[in-house]
Amino acid sequence: MQADTARTKTRARQRRWVKKTRREVPLERQIEANTIAFLEANGMWAEKRGLQGWPDREVFLGNGRHIWFEFKRTKFASKTPAQRRRIPWLEERGERVYVVTDANWGLAIALHERSRRE
Repeated sequence: MQADTARTKTRARQRRWVKKTRREVPLERQIEANTIAFLEANGMWAEKRGLQGWPDREVFLGNGRHIWFEFKRTKFASKTPAQRRRIPWLEERGERVYVVTDANWGLAIALHERSRRE
């Protein structure tokens, strides 16, 4: 009896933590919108790709170069089975694919890639 009560209290505490944390972690669409705004302010642009399994955006860096961004929430999102197949497939073909969980991180990646010499 006592073990059931302790287990119930633990589960309730875990549910409260998850609920609170979900509110604190930005949504994927907020991360994407902020990243796109930063990119456009820095002379880059990103096209939305709506195909199943493909990364969310193809980011054009200029000079004929591009990278791919897949946007995810930090703690609560994982890749779909189609993305788990497609992203390695793209990387095998020399494409650069990044999973972005923060807008500042996305901008840092894009600026770094734009400055790379190939």
